[in-house]
Amino acid sequence: MQNFTPNGDNNDNRNLLMAVLLAALVLIAFEAYMWWQNPKQPQQAEQTAVVETAAAPASLNDLRPQALPTNATSVAPLLDNAVQESGEIALQSELLAGRIALVGGRIDELDLLCCKKELSGDEPVALFAPSGSQSHYFDAGWLSPGGQVPDGNTPWQVARGSELTPAQPLVLQWRNDNGLVFEREFQLDNNGYVITITDRVQNASTNAQQLAHYSQIHKTDGHIKGEQPTFYHYYGPQGFAADEMHKRSYKKLQKKGTLTFDGRPSWWGMSSHYFLAAIIPDSRVTQASLRYNRVGNDDVYSAVTQGPLQILQPNQTLTYTTQLFAGPKDVDALNAANHDLNKVNSFGILHAIAKPMFDVMRWLAAATGNWGVAIIAITLLIKLITWPLASKSYKSMGKLKAIQPKMEKLKEQHGENKEAFAMAMLELYKKEKVNPASGCWPMLIQMPIFFAMYKVMLVSFDLRHAELGLWVHDLSARDPYFVLPILMGLSMMIQMRLNPPPPDPTQRQVMQLMPIIFTAMFLFFPSGLVLYWLTNNVFSVAQQWWIQRKVVA
Repeated sequence: MQNFTPNGDNNDNRNLLMAVLLAALVLIAFEAYMWWQNPKQPQQAEQTAVVETAAAPASLNDLRPQALPTNATSVAPLLDNAVQESGEIALQSELLAGRIALVGGRIDELDLLCCKKELSGDEPVALFAPSGSQSHYFDAGWLSPGGQVPDGNTPWQVARGSELTPAQPLVLQWRNDNGLVFEREFQLDNNGYVITITDRVQNASTNAQQLAHYSQIHKTDGHIKGEQPTFYHYYGPQGFAADEMHKRSYKKLQKKGTLTFDGRPSWWGMSSHYFLAAIIPDSRVTQASLRYNRVGNDDVYSAVTQGPLQILQPNQTLTYTTQLFAGPKDVDALNAANHDLNKVNSFGILHAIAKPMFDVMRWLAAATGNWGVAIIAITLLIKLITWPLASKSYKSMGKLKAIQPKMEKLKEQHGENKEAFAMAMLELYKKEKVNPASGCWPMLIQMPIFFAMYKVMLVSFDLRHAELGLWVHDLSARDPYFVLPILMGLSMMIQMRLNPPPPDPTQRQVMQLMPIIFTAMFLFFPSGLVLYWLTNNVFSVAQQWWIQRKVVA
């Protein structure tokens, strides 16, 4: 048996455990704070610095990607009141509703019929909006060095179709003065969240023309109110390319400028906590970028994909096909759209643990019809799997608690003679067959399981507006009456009483404060995560009580 001294390894292990618990406390406190806080707007000084280093577009209609090896610039506007005057075409499927603006030929209004904006209301989530502080839209088109191409102010004409539905495509057309005929065709998927945009240009002139295609998503003013990503859970401007996630936050785009990827990405776009708008580009796309521009009073962020400059000979047609995914970060919807869109739901370094847990939870939720029951069930399943580790830990703590009177007696007997006390404690451990470290390491081994569950709770779209029952109607939001956090705190207090108190007075005081601190933090945590921790505590208390009463005795 390995030797331990009460002032040596035992204290080291307790200190290690305390350090891990405090680190976890800091992490969880930070997440709770960011969850509770509204997103903060970037400072005006940062905005000014960007404007001074690059010429700002005069209007949103001048907002264009600048990537051609010529003096050509292009790409569309963000907002334009002329849309209301020039007309719009309705877009409708079982899952999507919105419009296509004829001015600019873009999708600038899109509602997700699957999801309510607020649990208590009937208004759907508006992913795209043409105006306001959170404007958001998709645009595609052409660049040409010196040539006349449609821009954000171009009034497109309807060539075919009166509305866009899964059964009826929509084709828009525009002709320039040099013999180029531009067509934009929209096709809508009835059973998913994918819109296919096919851009064609026919050269009816007698001269060769140079053209390059682009697609882009614009968004003003960054994050939705009430949302703020952290180092533990990112969402914002991002894309997946070359088997790697590329991202740059709204704030960093202002500070550091454009992020560019040379090559074709699998997808490229903007994400929020639960929703994603992403470009799935044509196979010929050679560059993708995340950009920032200050336009008037708006901070405008863009996700842009662009193809190479190509020569279009007379009587030839150039075609580019782009897909737009606009929907929730639902696993089934992302998988159905393919193109690695499911990578947006990242569990990070704990993926190997978190992904199986999430899959089991989804199966349990489907089987029981309740995500709250699924959380309780998987918590019980995890406790059963980790039973041997936990049992070893609880047995050790039970034995340490049982010999606590003998330890106090030895402390009184040896007084200030620490060396003699250490030797006496060592003999006591040997006699009672107690290994102090065995109570710490099994708990540390279980820490990754907790953090994996924590990540699942943060990332999963399935928990949005998912009911537990009774007073909890949204497991992704805080408990409206704080019942679960209070019960969780009480369960922690009971669990503390079953453990032997730390010998160090400072550590003892810290441990006594833990239930109060955790309760205060968990007041603003998603109720699903609080339910998990509460359930885990209840099962742990039951397991610890049974072991100490039936096994140790």
